[in-house]
Amino acid sequence: MTDHPSRLRRLDATRGGSPVTARVLGRMGLGLATLPMALAWLPLGLEETATSDGAASSHLVSLVAVEGAGVLLVFLVPAVIAALPLLFPEPLAHKVRVGSAVGLGIGVLLGAMTIGIFYLPALGLLIAAAVVGRPPAPPRPATPPPSGD
Repeated sequence: MTDHPSRLRRLDATRGGSPVTARVLGRMGLGLATLPMALAWLPLGLEETATSDGAASSHLVSLVAVEGAGVLLVFLVPAVIAALPLLFPEPLAHKVRVGSAVGLGIGVLLGAMTIGIFYLPALGLLIAAAVVGRPPAPPRPATPPPSGD
């Protein structure tokens, strides 16, 4: 059983993608890129203190409490990279989407052993936005028929 050719949707270089879908994917990628920033505020560490009489106490601390607010700049860079394509109109936004996906991909690779792994879902959405939102290819010039000389 085969489908009628008019019912099949062909994916080829002559068709462009959907800029609306690309923007939605880009916004979702931005949301996922800002999500690790929330981890900096969560009490995920344990700090133990000892008093002079030898009594020990422990309590949960957040990354911001231990390292200071400057650590948020590390989390802010991927969010800014993911937000860049949303600031530009089409068709320039597609080029910025590709650049953002490459930039975030480099950041994920460089920070893979620390926080880079948290940005893999955002990277996947940025790559999907770049693929889905591609502009249509320019038409090919007509080739003249071969001459019979």
